[in-house]
Amino acid sequence: MSNFYNILGVDKKADKRQIKKAYLSLAKKYHPDVAGNDPLSEDKFKLINEAYNTLSDDSKKFHYDQGSVFSSTNIYNTTTPSTPPPSRTSREENRRSERFQAKREEYKESVQEEKKSNKKNRKKYIPAMVAGYVAIMVGVISFFVDRQSKLAAEAYANAKTNLEVLNTNKALSDAQLLSEYDAYTESKIIFSALLIVDQKEKTGINELLALKEELNNNQNSSFDNDINYYLGRAYFNIKNKTKAIATFKEILKKDKNNTAVNYWLGRTLNELSHDYDDAAKCFEISMNNDNYKTQSILRCGIALQNDRQYNLSEEYLLTAVDNPTTKAIANYHLGWHYFLSKHDNEKACIYWKLSAKQGNPEALYQVRRNCR
Repeated sequence: MSNFYNILGVDKKADKRQIKKAYLSLAKKYHPDVAGNDPLSEDKFKLINEAYNTLSDDSKKFHYDQGSVFSSTNIYNTTTPSTPPPSRTSREENRRSERFQAKREEYKESVQEEKKSNKKNRKKYIPAMVAGYVAIMVGVISFFVDRQSKLAAEAYANAKTNLEVLNTNKALSDAQLLSEYDAYTESKIIFSALLIVDQKEKTGINELLALKEELNNNQNSSFDNDINYYLGRAYFNIKNKTKAIATFKEILKKDKNNTAVNYWLGRTLNELSHDYDDAAKCFEISMNNDNYKTQSILRCGIALQNDRQYNLSEEYLLTAVDNPTTKAIANYHLGWHYFLSKHDNEKACIYWKLSAKQGNPEALYQVRRNCR
């Protein structure tokens, strides 16, 4: 039997006030709200309650005191057993203790098993998680790289178009955008082309040749045609017909219907090499390019006239007369058409005078020389 006085830590002579004070002190320590879910504390608290309920009640205390005295002196036996049998309360405490230890061991085992399981799961899923993360990052990076590549390609196409129509300010802006998109090769090509358009051909040629060599060393030929195109134009500007023709023809080996290249090759053949028939053929191809259509019609007529194909030449020149940007030059060559093929000086003068009024100084010279 548990000793309630020992449980509360009071003397047998303690009064109710001392018993209550001891109880409250222990209750604060072992109450479940304070001790949590500790089974030992819970059992201890039950014993404290039982002790207090007994000792705080006079009747229960009296019977308890009598029972403890009676149990301490056995009147039926003259001999005292060497080992007294355990009380019911002690047996219950032992069983509770055993159950608590068993649960504690069971809890430890479950915690260990859970740790092992979590460790295995981490080992199992970490590679998959890493692979998933890598896949997501690769996807995100690919998206932005692809988008930047598209923006760079668009800026490069715009730059080349602006160069064709001599809109150098916009072409310069496009070249700067290419640098921002890390499209350094395309940017260098456009900057070099701007130098050529600005009549700084030697610098432009050196820049393009250096870039071409660098790309060839890296086995990158995707920009060869663009580089050769602007090189050819630079050679045309400085009247190096041999290099201009060779450079343009190198492009046409891969892309024979390239309209822009045919236009500049046609000009080279007509103005520098005097190969008029081949020049006219080039202009016929370049007429399919909207940027060069009007000039190609005019220059085809001039090339055919130089080749003495007067009737065919007249058809192109009469078409060119209808366009405001080419009518002055077209009228000038129509004057030559009548002067050379028809020997009609009067009609030739009509066209020359008309061309002179339209601002062509060469026509004015012919008027002064051949017309009254």
